[in-house]
Amino acid sequence: MFLIAYKEGAAIGFAAFQKDFLINETKLHKLYVLPDIQTKGVGKALLQEVELLAQAAGQSSLVLNVNRYNKALGFYEHLGYRIFKEEDIDIGNGFFMNDYELKKSLV
Repeated sequence: MFLIAYKEGAAIGFAAFQKDFLINETKLHKLYVLPDIQTKGVGKALLQEVELLAQAAGQSSLVLNVNRYNKALGFYEHLGYRIFKEEDIDIGNGFFMNDYELKKSLV
């Protein structure tokens, strides 16, 4: 599923997520806000809407990956997400994504 944030008719951010009913958990795949719009509450609003949609579907938690060195880690932690796993994801040609997997309970 996708959510798109608009300002004056122009898209300024989006969230992409997927509900998994087998494990009762929603995965946030992408959250993006235009750089000049960041820190204005758009990312927070998108994330909160994903949480509400997941809760309404009976999902127990929301999970996401963030690079260990990404400043967005503090954003997610401020909103109640906690690190529960480290992952080094092989993306080919000797490159790895060094991520934390974060989780927030929705119950």
